[in-house]
Amino acid sequence: MDSKPKKNIRDYFRSNPRFLIPAYQRGYKWGVCGTDGSSAAKSLVIDIKKAFEADKRDEYFIQGVTGYKKDDIFYLIDGQQRTTTLFLLIALLADKHLRTELLFDDKGNELRLIYFGKRNTSAIYLEKLCRHGIIHTPTATQDTQDVHFLYKAAKEMESQLPTAPDERQKLLDNILDKVFIFQIEVSAQEAPNVFSMMNGNKADMKIEELIKAQYLSGLTRIEDTKSVQETENVKSTLRNCLKLELKKCYRA
Repeated sequence: MDSKPKKNIRDYFRSNPRFLIPAYQRGYKWGVCGTDGSSAAKSLVIDIKKAFEADKRDEYFIQGVTGYKKDDIFYLIDGQQRTTTLFLLIALLADKHLRTELLFDDKGNELRLIYFGKRNTSAIYLEKLCRHGIIHTPTATQDTQDVHFLYKAAKEMESQLPTAPDERQKLLDNILDKVFIFQIEVSAQEAPNVFSMMNGNKADMKIEELIKAQYLSGLTRIEDTKSVQETENVKSTLRNCLKLELKKCYRA
């Protein structure tokens, strides 16, 4: 178990040799446009830019990911949408050297994100985009639902990226070094129950789970996260989140 789950995005990628999205996960959805016409991927870029440009923040949190490690592979139970979107975003901003370092294995051959167990056309499309940093329009044979939304997410994010090289580099540095994520690790034995809890009937979620979700979605400052940087397991993380949320209630 990782005793320090708080990681910036650079550390998140470097500390996990491989990521795997299990085949039972739903497809990629962050390219789907909502009622406001924006996708979650586009909104993420807009929020990050605003955080560092308008709000002048030193840190920005993008919720957490949950999974378990086995044979140096981090199996994603929750957070596959965020992780896939980060692969796309880094691919669009980074140069060839950094793309290879962060997105591919030590030999530079295999994409470090094992996409649904290398699910045919979608895995091939994602690897090509990450390899070259270029958004290719899907061909007729490629245009599956996953590929379509990977393409849409990449195009939506690209529309929000600065064109000047120095501004692109500044944004990339902020994303890698000042955007943070919580990597919560459970045992392989706990994984089925955790997945069921996070993806089952949301109305049946316990109050601690709701508080955890609300807490992680609203994190913006380091002082609110000190007591959850070192936790033994999911239960202790939830307890600390609950304590912090109760403190906020009393202060209010």
